[in-house]
Amino acid sequence: TIRANEMSTIALTEIMVICLSLIIVATGVVLFFPKLVTPAWGLPLFLGLTGLIVAQLFSLFLNTKSLYTTYFAIVLFTIFISYDTKLALTASKTCIEGKADYIKYSMGLFLDIVNLFANLENR
Repeated sequence: TIRANEMSTIALTEIMVICLSLIIVATGVVLFFPKLVTPAWGLPLFLGLTGLIVAQLFSLFLNTKSLYTTYFAIVLFTIFISYDTKLALTASKTCIEGKADYIKYSMGLFLDIVNLFANLENR
């Protein structure tokens, strides 16, 4: 039989592989199809994030768990990874030496990845 410790290691490995795969796909979309992701995605992504927060608050107050919101969050943060990667690449091409704010772009990507991982764990 598989012990609980081995089971959690297997589950964590599965989550990490899925998360890494989604990150690679989201980044690949930006690198291989650069015109597909545009800065115009900002408002729809913001509205999607706002809707996700509201849905998760309702789930919290009603003490329910919806897989639909979890899967929506996974898709949303995967798209956010593409969007933030595109913003960072665009800034790197147009930056003036000493004026680039790469910490902001790195922090955005880091938060996207953390949220993606957390939602993968909740599925």
